[in-house]
Amino acid sequence: MQATNELQQLLDDGEHLLSQSATKLRYDIRSDNCMRLVRWRREAGFPAPIVIRGRNYYRLSELRAWENKQQRGVLPPLPE
Repeated sequence: MQATNELQQLLDDGEHLLSQSATKLRYDIRSDNCMRLVRWRREAGFPAPIVIRGRNYYRLSELRAWENKQQRGVLPPLPE
């Protein structure tokens, strides 16, 4: 029940969430490459996911902020 309440609160606040699959599509990551987002988080400041009922979701606002920092060169380059 708490996960449902947390999700509802995020949605009520106008937060858009992307599933891990949608996030991989956004960054053109093959579906079988599950470690790339982990490496990016560890080495390039990629946003941490929100875990709801055992599934990873990413805040779209955090992804956009990360993209802006990457473009400005504020963060280290992406590892392959």
